[in-house]
Amino acid sequence: MKKLYTESRNHKGKVHFRLSYDDDRRIFYATWIGYQQMDDIKRGATKIINFLKQDPGKYISFINDLTDMKKMWANANDKLGGFFVPKIAEQGVKYQAEIKTDEQLLSSANNHFPLINAGNTEVNIFKDEEDALMWLISKNELIVV
Repeated sequence: MKKLYTESRNHKGKVHFRLSYDDDRRIFYATWIGYQQMDDIKRGATKIINFLKQDPGKYISFINDLTDMKKMWANANDKLGGFFVPKIAEQGVKYQAEIKTDEQLLSSANNHFPLINAGNTEVNIFKDEEDALMWLISKNELIVV
C-alpha cells in the first residue's frame, strides 16, 4: 500500500512535490505537480536521496510521475540526470519508471524506449502508472500484492 512520506509546497502554499512509498513492493514514488523551478527540482531530488539514505537497498524501484507537471524543464535531465541517477543507484535503486503525458513525450528529446541504462539503474518511460508497475513487476523483484 502506498503511503505518503513527505510533500513540499510552493510560495503560494500549493503542493508541488509529493514523495510516497510502498514497503511491500519496495518501490517509491515522486509526483511533481504544477510549475517547477530548477531549485524546486533540486530540492525534490535531495528529498529523494535523503529518503533512500535512511535505509539503503530497501527500495529497488522508483516511479517518477511527471503527468501533473505543467512545465517540463528541458535542461533538468542534463543538469540533474547525470548526478541524480547514479546517486539513487548507490542507494540500491535498480529500476526507474517515468510517467509522462503524450504531450510531454512529444516535447521531450528523450521520447524513445527504453530511455537509458545508467550504470546499474534501468530507466524507461510510460504513459500511465499501471504500465509502469507492470514493467517493474516484470523485473521479478517486486511482490504482487
